[in-house]
Amino acid sequence: MGCEHDNKKRTICVYCYQQLRAEHTRYKRALEKIKNIGNQLTGYDSDWDRDRAVDTAEEALKSKE
Repeated sequence: MGCEHDNKKRTICVYCYQQLRAEHTRYKRALEKIKNIGNQLTGYDSDWDRDRAVDTAEEALKSKE
């Protein structure tokens, strides 16, 4: 069962499009899981908390100079 790409119009068949969307969704979920594990290891609840802590640390360093 081969893909029926139309190379002239640069479109993709429905079957391959669905496969690509499913793969994209799997990668996106895996990335979210990795971020959540990273946040758990660092002790921050979210990316926003981590970014805020980094900004606060940078401001503290600048104020000492």
